[in-house]
Amino acid sequence: TKEFYLGSIHKRKIIKISKNGEVSDFTKSGEYGMAAVFGLKVDARRKLLWACSSPMPEMENYDSLATSAVFKFDLVSGKLIEKYSPSTDHKEFVFGDLALTSQGEVFVSDSRNNIIFKVNTKLKTLEPFFKSQEFWNLQGLVFSPDDHLLFIADYIKGPYQLNMQTKHLTQLSTDLKESLKGIDGLAFYNNDLIAI
Repeated sequence: TKEFYLGSIHKRKIIKISKNGEVSDFTKSGEYGMAAVFGLKVDARRKLLWACSSPMPEMENYDSLATSAVFKFDLVSGKLIEKYSPSTDHKEFVFGDLALTSQGEVFVSDSRNNIIFKVNTKLKTLEPFFKSQEFWNLQGLVFSPDDHLLFIADYIKGPYQLNMQTKHLTQLSTDLKESLKGIDGLAFYNNDLIAI
């Protein structure tokens, strides 16, 4: 549809920009209990919009008791389909980004506890999928086109790749002079990993 979706940390909402440049609210501020909005992913095949949200002091009407969650929206109607929260004992999470497999499975990075969660649509919850002592501060996630590798941005240590079958974690390196620290967003395009 050539539309953009933006997440607002301060306004606690999702904004839609049409291909003609028209700006509108996809969600209202704080709607559905939404806190600061971080990662967004469009599943064009299934006409879904996924969003991850966590309470942050920078958001309007900050409430430290607000919960982190992943939201699943119908892309056409804008209606909330489901809201997923963790099934663990931890109470504080910061969900920074999410990634989708070609089959529509959703994985979420938690930068507070350095856990990668997986959305369980049947049980309607978030389940821990992978954790490593290697991680310091998880950020962006993206899959290789065959879903075999999950690329992970650690803000302090740089990019990693996780083999989804063996769960073997490898830190990536380059010959570049530029530092690989401070990476937030990741994208995969034409067999290239793009780090922002």
